[in-house]
Amino acid sequence: MKLHKGKLTLKELQRLVLSYISSVETPRLDFSVAQTASGFLISASDPVIGVPLNHYGFFSVHYSAGDVSLSGIRPQYLILGIYYPPGFDSAWLENNMDILGKEAKKYDIKILGGHTGAYNGLQTPIFSTTAFTFTSEERNILNPQNLKPGDSLIIVGPVTREIAWAVANFKPVIFSEHCETKPEDIASDLSYLTVLDCAIKAAENGAIAMHDLAEGGLITALNEFANASSLGIELDSDLIPWDNLGYTLVTALDGDIFSASSFGSILIGASNENTEDIINALTPLRPCTIAGKFTSKKNILLKKNGKDLVIKKKEDIYSRLF
Repeated sequence: MKLHKGKLTLKELQRLVLSYISSVETPRLDFSVAQTASGFLISASDPVIGVPLNHYGFFSVHYSAGDVSLSGIRPQYLILGIYYPPGFDSAWLENNMDILGKEAKKYDIKILGGHTGAYNGLQTPIFSTTAFTFTSEERNILNPQNLKPGDSLIIVGPVTREIAWAVANFKPVIFSEHCETKPEDIASDLSYLTVLDCAIKAAENGAIAMHDLAEGGLITALNEFANASSLGIELDSDLIPWDNLGYTLVTALDGDIFSASSFGSILIGASNENTEDIINALTPLRPCTIAGKFTSKKNILLKKNGKDLVIKKKEDIYSRLF
C-alpha cells in the first residue's frame, strides 16, 4: 500500500499507527485528552508546510492552538519545532518569529520551547507545533457524544474560503480569470483562516461540540462529526454559508464544493436553547447559520430544491491544484 497525500483516514490511522502504540490519550475529533494527577491535559499537534513562506508564523499558532480551542478550553502553551534547508535566509525566520510572537501574545499563549535547526534532505521549511492546555474536570471538555437527536448544527463560514485564498496566493492568474477581486487582496487576508476567536466564543455561549472543516472539506467534517456523535445529520444546502469567491473558483475548476478544504470554518453542535446565543456571539465575527440538525438516522442527508440527496466524498480540489 502506498501512502496517499494528506492525512490518514481514521481507519488507516487505527491500522497503521494506533494499533502499534500504547497511548494514554483519548482521541477526539481535533485534539486528544489525557488524564493527569491534577486534571486533564488537552493537546493537538500540526505541521506548517505548503503555505506561503511569509505566513508560517501565523499558522504555527492557529493550526494547533485552533484545534485545542475546539475542545472549548482556551489554549495555554505551545511547543515549536523549526526545520529548514541549510542556507535558508535568516530574514525569513526573523519575520515569521515576529508574527508568531504577536499572534501568541494576542491569545495569551506562552511558548515553552522546542527545537530549531537546518538539515540536509529538506527541500522546504517545516514548522511543527504542539499546543496544549489543562482543565480540572472532564465535563468542561466539549464532547460530540453529548449531542442528541434534534440538536442544531451551526456552520461557521465562509465555507471554501481557504480555496480562494490558496488560489490567490499560488495561482493568481487562474484567480483573475474567474474573479473580479484582486488576488493580492485575498492572498494577504488571513482573518477567515483561524478558528480561535469563533471557537472560544461558541464555547462560552453553550456549544456542545465543534469540528473544523480542514482537509476534505464539509463532507469529511460532517461524516467525522456524525461518527463521533453516533448520530446522523440533516443539512439544508440553501443555508450553508459559502464563500462567494471560493464557491465560484471550485465550481469553475470542476471541483466538488462539499469536498473542498475550508480551514477556518467550523461545525458546531448545540442545543436549540443555545443556538440563538451562539449565532449572536459569532455573527459580528463571521457568517454563520443554523444549517441543519442531528438525527437518529445514522447518515448524512442533504436537502436541496425540495429533494433529499445523499452526498458522498469526492476529490478535494486542494490536492489537485496544489
